[in-house]
Amino acid sequence: MLDSNAADAYAWRGYIYSIKGDNNKAIKDFSKAIEISPQSIGYWIDRATIYYDIGDYKKAINDCNKAIEIDPEHASEAFVLRDSIYKTINKKH
Repeated sequence: MLDSNAADAYAWRGYIYSIKGDNNKAIKDFSKAIEISPQSIGYWIDRATIYYDIGDYKKAINDCNKAIEIDPEHASEAFVLRDSIYKTINKKH
């Protein structure tokens, strides 16, 4: 079994890919980090942010909801992001 250090390594590489604009690779790395450490809400929020940035609002909301489900007391960033997504969706309709 891979440990949380491996999850962090995937997440850091995901950040780098996202900064470079390679969102597909970033999503893959954050997905791997989630697979290794599914209780780490930060990875869910990071992937949700990328989904939001590329306009995949349904997946972004799902990831925010998962982060909130895992740890609602420490998921304020997920609540804020989810609210932003809903506002964006409402502006487009």
